[in-house]
Amino acid sequence: MLSNSSDALDRLCYVYTYRNVSISFNYWATLTNSVFAFLLAPMTAIGNAFVLAAIWRNPALRTPSHVLLAGLAFTDFCTGLISLPVFAAFMSAHLRERSLRCTFNLISYCVGHFFAASTVGIITMAAAERWLCMSRRSLLTVRRVTILYIIMVCLITAYVTVRVFSFRYLSKDIDNLLNGAFLTAAAICILVMAVSYYKVFRIIRHHQKGVQANQNSINIAKYKKSIFTVLYIFALFVIGYIPYLGSELTFHVLQEFGDMFLTCSNFTSIFVYFSSLLNPLLYCWRIKEIKMDVKNLVEKLLCKQAAENEE
Repeated sequence: MLSNSSDALDRLCYVYTYRNVSISFNYWATLTNSVFAFLLAPMTAIGNAFVLAAIWRNPALRTPSHVLLAGLAFTDFCTGLISLPVFAAFMSAHLRERSLRCTFNLISYCVGHFFAASTVGIITMAAAERWLCMSRRSLLTVRRVTILYIIMVCLITAYVTVRVFSFRYLSKDIDNLLNGAFLTAAAICILVMAVSYYKVFRIIRHHQKGVQANQNSINIAKYKKSIFTVLYIFALFVIGYIPYLGSELTFHVLQEFGDMFLTCSNFTSIFVYFSSLLNPLLYCWRIKEIKMDVKNLVEKLLCKQAAENEE
């Protein structure tokens, strides 16, 4: 039992590491990734902080769909505030001793999986909310969305906590059970999103064909724009993960965890975080209210800074 868990922990800590690290390509790849992560962190945190402030300040944006966007912006904000600095520290620790590297990688694993799972959960709820709203089933209110968000966070926290302990203290059967639970949850999210988008586009098609009566008509342009916003968010998330998952799958199939695996994993990991930086730009592009509120906040801060400089 301990040997299996120990192997998993060793793999997590990348025991198979550099030789001649001071002159290797891995050294410069790791250093570059660390610099990128440190640069992305403040930009990601600030961009999502503006979105959160805009939603908080505007009462018109306190709807279930915008509350979910706020939850996603908060997740991305924490990614910039916590995940990216920890990832950068982990990259820097690769240049030092194993114990420091292992500690930072374990922390990076926890926060990275937590925020990634939270993002998928929020995107799934956003897709379901759009479907229910377009079908005139007002099941999701702001209060219910908040409760669902809290439940989701608690479940993900429990999963990540047990997952971390499974690396050293639990058996391989527990690890397999956790893998099964993760795959089941992922399958449920994919199914919910697929059904939601199918229903949404079916409603849109019916309205475009004039099937529904005029008194039951809805603002198709508005809902179509909002559902495509959710689709774009999901697309950014998937695009960011494709290189990382591809490299992980390739090297797990080949059962090779040497220098090449480390370099590919390091390079592709940084792409995972780009969606957290691009999401605020997507909100401002797709949602006029958020764009105007963020613009006003930036102008106020710049005017305040200019006034302080004059004094």
